[in-house]
Amino acid sequence: MNGAATHDGELTEPRLSPAFSAGQRRFMLQLARRTIEAAVREQPLPEPDPKELAAPLLEYRACFVTLDKPSGLRGCIGHLIPHEPLFQALMHTARQAALADPRFSRVQPDELGDIRIEISVLSPLILLAIKSVADLLHQLVPSRHGVVLQFGDRTCTFLPQVWEQIPDKADFLDRLAQKGGWERSSWRNPQAQLSIYEVEAFHENAG
Repeated sequence: MNGAATHDGELTEPRLSPAFSAGQRRFMLQLARRTIEAAVREQPLPEPDPKELAAPLLEYRACFVTLDKPSGLRGCIGHLIPHEPLFQALMHTARQAALADPRFSRVQPDELGDIRIEISVLSPLILLAIKSVADLLHQLVPSRHGVVLQFGDRTCTFLPQVWEQIPDKADFLDRLAQKGGWERSSWRNPQAQLSIYEVEAFHENAG
């Protein structure tokens, strides 16, 4: 698991740079929307010209795309480690969120008008140095930190937005472990690894 180092037990905070302009956010949301609509309708996907894109969209960044409907979550897919330019990662995760989230059926064309898209661009992961359960809980900042739990060869994460539904730190970690298919208390195991990150998140109809 990649992450920034800690020094003498002191956490090195994630840094989100650069921040995206309002125009860049609109472009990314529009690109995600166009990608999803094309994928759902089985039409050719957009082909942005990298030469015409702003520099932040060409950086290698990890991201998640979340699809919501008035009835609740409709899909969420992403990557924790960047492996391609952001605009490409965004297109791939948008398509997967609509068609390949194993928790849901494929999004249908008649649903597109009800779906709201949210994009979360991640900071680099930081692997936590953990002395005790109390120390771990002290390091977590609700609504700020996304958390990655790695146990064995599997990994699971909650975005920072999940704190809105699960504000208690221990319960947050219990449910993260449960989401990953482990026992709820697995995060307390000394062999478990936990990392944190921050996101720059923005969504359609932001007002």
